[in-house]
Amino acid sequence: MKLKLHLTLLFLFLCVYSSKAQYGYGHYNNFVCYTCDLGIEVGALVSNINGLDTSEKPGFYIGFYNTKEFDDNWAIRFGLGYANLGAKVKEYNTNVVLHTAIVEPISVHYTFRNKIKTFVGMNLGITMLGKNPYNEDSPGMSFFPEGIKMFDFSVFAGTGYKLTDNLDLNLKYDLGLTNINDMENSKDKWKKNWLMLSVAYTFR
Repeated sequence: MKLKLHLTLLFLFLCVYSSKAQYGYGHYNNFVCYTCDLGIEVGALVSNINGLDTSEKPGFYIGFYNTKEFDDNWAIRFGLGYANLGAKVKEYNTNVVLHTAIVEPISVHYTFRNKIKTFVGMNLGITMLGKNPYNEDSPGMSFFPEGIKMFDFSVFAGTGYKLTDNLDLNLKYDLGLTNINDMENSKDKWKKNWLMLSVAYTFR
């Protein structure tokens, strides 16, 4: 069941992104840069939710991005991704699961010595599917789970190493700024965060 859900979400995401990427390549059109380099990124991550008695939960990430390079040092990046986030709840011996679409409005990248890079940016998260064991009425998996806010905002920073001109290895920490707790009569603040090691390939 879990595998089917993962594959369904991934398929829908790929269809939407590929339909946008194949049109108008070679010029600028409104806010989309069609002259940017397209790339794909996959990674393993560990996530947690501050404000809960939880431990880290492993997950994965896959995303597509566009990169606009201004010179040998500076570049900006934006894209879409999918992350399997959440935390392991000690009390219930189960997981808070957040299947999240990640919208990266922009990140700024700086490369020095032609190999090492640093970057900072921001994300908009959209929880499409999830499991909230704290919701006693519906503790199982559901679309737009009750008790969890649909949208959240986060910032991230990281460093990377360019293995080749196309391939790079990245380590990123993402810090949630939004209280995702939407439980009735609860004043606790839940903020998700995650650490990811990924490999990115840019088509040039």
